Amino acid sequence: MEISQIIKENRKMKNLSQEELAKKMHISRQSISKWETGKSLPTTDQIILLSEIFDCSLDTLLKGDKKMEEKAKHEIDDKRTLKLIYKVGWGFIIPFLFTLKFILHLF
Repeated sequence: MEISQIIKENRKMKNLSQEELAKKMHISRQSISKWETGKSLPTTDQIILLSEIFDCSLDTLLKGDKKMEEKAKHEIDDKRTLKLIYKVGWGFIIPFLFTLKFILHLF
């Protein structure tokens, strides 16, 4: 089953309209509609919130849809990459700025 169907079925089981679900998630009703029609996919953070609202496991929401599984994996990889860049970046930038400050004081 695709994530779009899973979201729609869980929303209906909880007797929520798209508007009510959107308010609980602090997003637009159009976003819910796009998820349910398969035009877009929720982010990993939104999936976690959906699992809390629907009172179901993340596995229930993710494992049924291969596209959603892949998207979640890529988001996790992207976040890890950004954290690494941030850590390495500051490790280089701060010494560079001190060196630059020293060089500029020589002139």
